[in-house]
Amino acid sequence: MNHYVYLIEKRNALPNQEKYYIGVRSCEGLIGDDSYMGSSKYLTENIEKTGQKEFNKIILKRFNNREEAVQYEIDMHNEFDVANNPLFFNKAKQTSLGFIGGAGENNYFYGKKHTLEDRKSTRLNSSH
Repeated sequence: MNHYVYLIEKRNALPNQEKYYIGVRSCEGLIGDDSYMGSSKYLTENIEKTGQKEFNKIILKRFNNREEAVQYEIDMHNEFDVANNPLFFNKAKQTSLGFIGGAGENNYFYGKKHTLEDRKSTRLNSSH
């Protein structure tokens, strides 16, 4: 498994309209072949609107494990205050190492399913 933190930059942006995104990713294949761009709906909408060729993905740092990668993402989000910085597509900062378990069989929830009772409880609790 490969783990890395990356920066997406919007190319050819007008001055004062530059946009960036900092994310973390774990992938099975080569990092250079990973086409994943990010989870921000603002980034995704902008890519769909202007085309992926307008964006550049830069690998900031590679890691031996997911925990170190997420911690670095947290540090970068704090350094640039991405949730409040208008130069970033990120609208929230990564704040926790929670829910880290790896992909596939390495994930603690692999092969399990939420019960109907769990799903109902989650929907009820998220409405508050």
